[in-house]
Amino acid sequence: MPTKPNLILIIADQMRGDCLGADGHPIVQTPQLDRLAARGTRFTAAYSSCPSCIAARASLFTGLRPTTHGRLGYQDEVPWRYTHTLAEELAEGGYQTHCVGKTHFFPQKLPLGFESQESYEAAQNFSSPDHPYVNDYHVWLAERTKVLETDHGLDWNSWKPGVSVLPEPWHNNSWVVERGLAFVKNRDPHRPMFLNLSFHRPHAPLDPPADFFEPYRNTPIPPVPVGDWAAAHDLPVTDPNAWHGHLPASILADARRAYYAQISHIDHVIGRFIEAYERRVSEPTWYMACLVVTLMPTLQFPTGDFAARCAAGAHLSGNDHGDVFHLTENGTASV
Repeated sequence: MPTKPNLILIIADQMRGDCLGADGHPIVQTPQLDRLAARGTRFTAAYSSCPSCIAARASLFTGLRPTTHGRLGYQDEVPWRYTHTLAEELAEGGYQTHCVGKTHFFPQKLPLGFESQESYEAAQNFSSPDHPYVNDYHVWLAERTKVLETDHGLDWNSWKPGVSVLPEPWHNNSWVVERGLAFVKNRDPHRPMFLNLSFHRPHAPLDPPADFFEPYRNTPIPPVPVGDWAAAHDLPVTDPNAWHGHLPASILADARRAYYAQISHIDHVIGRFIEAYERRVSEPTWYMACLVVTLMPTLQFPTGDFAARCAAGAHLSGNDHGDVFHLTENGTASV
């Protein structure tokens, strides 16, 4: 039996740090994340080094500042040329490393220390002859149905709310956990493991499974605080992918309901993973949850009250903040 603890890193993309029951959020329901928070430690002042998705992920995986790793904002198709990453260091320390879900690495599926990956990069496919890319979730889904996850007609950066056209077990949130559990079942029992469960959601599209939207359907939604700076963008919205503008209150409320439902679904499948994992594995395990909130405009990020957001579980300003927490097998906090 391995003597080092297993490590489970859970990442959710564009999840507000205050969207936790453990943080006192009045609407969103997150009992599984609340359980982790109660058993472990919450880092409520965990600020990101950069308020942009790819740059923040680079800092998370390398431990470097943006001025050192060279990514100061969002730019696709820039190669990741790093010689020391979190997964590489753990692999060198004897860990079996695996990632399921989104990474934003480039070229796509670049190992960067992960011995194996099952990738979901949403609509992005930057295949080339030298670096062919296959979206593993799309292959998995095609083996089960001819229905596409995009058949709901929602775009990848849209404010428009909706629900998934797929059964809940086939949603990509569910796929992350299913494949994570398959790795746990088939892993090398003589090595400690590092498993990264990386959810693309609650990033748009706002497409939770219908059963998870229903509890929020008639929930009263408080108005969004709006600063004076927003006046310059107070224009009618004419594009479902518009990054700024003034939506009718009822539509904005439905977008926020769908966003909260997406979080509740992620919370649900995290609970599914923990229950199944702890029935199978008796070794000491640390769970680490990182809420990745990126620089997005308020309308595109429909629960927002600030324009600038930062990643790896923290906001730039105001009283809404992020959380990162982990725990050991017996619930003792570890830093």
